[in-house]
Amino acid sequence: MLELRKEYQKLLKEVHSVVYYEDAQQDITYPYLTYNINISEDDGEALTSLIITVEGFDKTSDSTVIETLMENVKKKLNKAVVISEYEGKPITIITYFENQYPLDIINPEIKRRSQTYLGRKYGGN
Repeated sequence: MLELRKEYQKLLKEVHSVVYYEDAQQDITYPYLTYNINISEDDGEALTSLIITVEGFDKTSDSTVIETLMENVKKKLNKAVVISEYEGKPITIITYFENQYPLDIINPEIKRRSQTYLGRKYGGN
């Protein structure tokens, strides 16, 4: 899983320089992205698909910055081909955009968006 995380981190850093896995650190700079990868299917032998969640956060009075950032994430990740390893075996994942929605307002000063992607395994074992 670590190798897959590194590949998705690299793709997201091509969109924006401030990217965290799961949670942001203490002294954060806005805007920033967080992401998480969950195995959604495993046939008992190897990974077959996964779910990637990307969340964007910004601290501005309007949503223009966060909407633009998330649109750029979508352009980068939708149909992206990720070649990596999973449990020591080579794997190719194609990532497909599924949805985007605003997150619940915890702090009205912070604009939040979440995107979900489905990663499907192709070829290999």
